[in-house]
Amino acid sequence: MVAVYGGGTLTAVRKVALPGALPSLFAAIRISVPGAITGALLTEMLSTGDGVGFSTLQYIPQAKFADLWAAVVVVTAISLALYFIVQVLETIVLTRMGMNTDAKN
Repeated sequence: MVAVYGGGTLTAVRKVALPGALPSLFAAIRISVPGAITGALLTEMLSTGDGVGFSTLQYIPQAKFADLWAAVVVVTAISLALYFIVQVLETIVLTRMGMNTDAKN
C-alpha cells in the first residue's frame, strides 16, 4: 500500500513495520530485563569477585543470612522496578500511537 501511494522502503519501515513491531519489541524488553539482571549477578558471582552477586557468595559461609536476604530483596526490587518502568513506557508509547490494547469501557 505504501508503494502504491509513492512511498519508499524507508517510509514503509517507518509507517508500517516499526509500529507493527512495537508490541512485540516491548514484550521482549520486559522479558529480558530480569534475565539481564540475573546474568549480571551470575557474572559477578563467578568472575569479577566484586558486586552484589559476589557478596551473596560471601554471606552464605559466614552465616549472614539476614544480609543475604537483604541482597536478594534489593535485587528483586530493582528488577521489578525496571520491569514496571518498561511497562509504563510501553503503555505511553502504544497509547500515543493509538495501539493500546487495554479495554476502556
